[in-house]
Amino acid sequence: MEAVGEGVAVGPGLTGRKAGDIVVYAGISMDSFTEEQILLANKVVPVPSSISPVIAASVMTKGMTAQFLVRRCFKGSLACLKTRGYTVSFGRSSGTPDPLPLSGLAPKALFLTRPSLMFYTETREELLETAAEVFANIVSGVLRVRVNHTYPLSEAAQAHAELRVKKHLGHCIDTVKQMYSYQLY
Repeated sequence: MEAVGEGVAVGPGLTGRKAGDIVVYAGISMDSFTEEQILLANKVVPVPSSISPVIAASVMTKGMTAQFLVRRCFKGSLACLKTRGYTVSFGRSSGTPDPLPLSGLAPKALFLTRPSLMFYTETREELLETAAEVFANIVSGVLRVRVNHTYPLSEAAQAHAELRVKKHLGHCIDTVKQMYSYQLY
């Protein structure tokens, strides 16, 4: 769901980007298990020179998800909510919730939501704003990112098998000889 790379070319008429730029994407599947790919320019974010590409690749989905949840949603569970309170199911990180009849929300006029990163970064402005806050938190030291293990791309199957059995906690990165390259259109 996330990858970082160095641009090798840009599409005709594209401004503001050039070959050699380092960019990252997250939250959408764009076939990141490849050495080169063609990406939509409005779906990638420039990586600041103060952030290493490996850190950018490891943090974008989690970091931007946390950013929009903290900024735009409320924490809690149904039992502890005040009247008109919100409860948020975080998807895979929360696990599948038990079925809940809508009538269970009525006694306190509660709200239930299941947000997803792709809907909070739909516009270019939202994507850049969210990524900028994540990068700023890394640079300021508020967010400390540790990459626990890297695998060559040829060992992607092993990396996924080890992640499934929780051999590694934290971030694991698949790498190629050089950073991913992309063509922006």
